Order: sequence, then structure tokens, then C-alpha cells
Amino acid sequence: MIVYSWNDIISKNRSTIMNNSPLLKSYKMKHVYALNFPEERIKKEKIYNRISKEIELFSPDIILLHIGTAFYNNPYVFINIFEKFKNKFSNIRFGIEKQSNTAHYYNDIDIFEESKEMAEIETLFFHTVFKRKRL
Repeated sequence: MIVYSWNDIISKNRSTIMNNSPLLKSYKMKHVYALNFPEERIKKEKIYNRISKEIELFSPDIILLHIGTAFYNNPYVFINIFEKFKNKFSNIRFGIEKQSNTAHYYNDIDIFEESKEMAEIETLFFHTVFKRKRL
């Protein structure tokens, strides 16, 4: 399961690329949006409930958090939500799109897995799949 900031054309394009990528064909994916649109007010409980419902319906093995504008603008809201998910869904592995300018928000907390395997999955989903072939 991949969690995005909101349901917009950019997130939809990313979802389409992932869904059609031969590199990801062995993964069963669900794309989830914290907010329905950029102008929607961030209400922590509403976001938590929306994503929690999707988790319960889809039963993912891994949840990846995409670092988008909503995260940039409200990082601690998302950190808090994912902390709750980690406690509620202890059997799920959590990953995050690694970016140097946001690392200080999640480096010192024990929510997102730091294994070599998770790093490879994060790289595959957030970077490798989007690299274009050079002609």
C-alpha cells in the first residue's frame, strides 16, 4: 500500500506508472490518499480513520509513505498517524520515501523499517520505477 498526500493528477500519474511497471508486477498494490484534494483541511483523526479503513480492507504486508506536500507542510501530523498505525497494526512493515531534506523528521523514531530489504523496496517504488530509459 502506498500512501500519498492527496488525490491529484501527479499522484494519479505516479499510481498509473507503478501499476503498469513490469518491475512491480509481482506486487499487489493499493494507492491511498490522506486528503481528497489539496485544499482539504488537515484533520488528523479524519486522515487516520480514512487510511486505517483502507488498511483493514486491503490487509497490506507493507505500507510506504510518499513524501508529498501535505507531509512537508505538516510532518508531525503524519509521523503521529503512522506511529498509531505501527502500534495498531504491528504485523505490517512501514517504509517511507527517503529524502535528505526530510530525514530529520523520521530518523530518530522507530516507525519506519531500516533494513536493507526495505531500503531496496523504497528505492524501487519511489525511484527506480520512474527512471526513464535512455535512447
